[in-house]
Parts: sequence; structure tokens; C-alpha cells
Amino acid sequence: MHVNRSNARANVVNIVNEQSEDVYSILAGRKTMRFLAIGRDRDDSNDSVQLADAGSVGFDRERYTDAQLETRMGPDALQKRLLKIAHEAQTAEEESGVNILYLALGFLKWFEDKSSAVAREAPLILLPVELVRNHRTSTYDLRIRDEDVLTNLPFQQRLKDDFGIELPEIEITEEWKTTT
Repeated sequence: MHVNRSNARANVVNIVNEQSEDVYSILAGRKTMRFLAIGRDRDDSNDSVQLADAGSVGFDRERYTDAQLETRMGPDALQKRLLKIAHEAQTAEEESGVNILYLALGFLKWFEDKSSAVAREAPLILLPVELVRNHRTSTYDLRIRDEDVLTNLPFQQRLKDDFGIELPEIEITEEWKTTT
């Protein structure tokens, strides 16, 4: 229901400078995507990192439609995280026959109640994916699986019960877009 994306030890890779619509189009077209580390690994000589974010000077909008998923992690940290995630996903599937690896498209930030200062983030659309080791480059490629796109059902129920908000069901057609 809730993903703590700020936890450095979490089994997530935060993607930046991408648009859900473009990522979905690339993956749904049966193309693979690669991860691109735009940050630096820990370096004692220099702690500052300069990154180009969407809307800043020097940002190329064509980055939205390339086959690379950008993350603020450094190359070593990214590869370690992907190795861990791929191993855990493979183990879970071998032991239980269930895929646990999803790419979240869109997050909703919310609070438990009006007095809460802790923001929660819940993924809205879950795209079933797999990490495939690219033996030529020793990196991981991401590709879509032949499974149904899901919504975050526990969060959907929570919105209905606690706030009276009903999210529509996802009906994927050729015209389906991740945004409205």
C-alpha cells in the first residue's frame, strides 16, 4: 500500500526525469529499457552532485523517449541494488510461483490524518516487469511481462473506506494512456 521511497535500504529504484506515458509506450512495444545512473557513488573527495532535472537549463526533453530509466544513484550502488532486487524476485518466483516485481507508474502522496506530518506515497498503477541480465554489458534490462497491469488494490480499498474516493478500474485498450 505504501512505499518508503526515501529509505536508502529499500528494495526500490527511484526513477527520475521520466514520464509514465512514455515509459509504458516503450515497454508495451516490447522494447527493453536500461537503467542509467546519473548520480555518483560515494566519493570522499567531493560530496556535491549536480543533476539536471526536468525543467532545468540543459535538460533535453528527448530523454523522456529514450530507452533509459534515469536514477540519481551512482553506477555501483545501482548495480548492487538491481542485483539484490533481481535475486529476490527470482527467489520468490521459484519458491511461490508468483511475480513480485513491478514498475510503479504514478504515486499518490497522502497523510494518515489531518494532524500527521509524515507523508505516505502509494503507487497507483503496477506494471509487471522482469529484470534480465544483459551478459554483454553486465547490467540489467527491464522488460514487461505478459501479465495484467494492476492497481494498488489495498490502497484503492483504503481510499474508498477512509476517504470515500473510488478509483476507476483500469481497462487497457489500444488507446489507453497512463495519464488523463
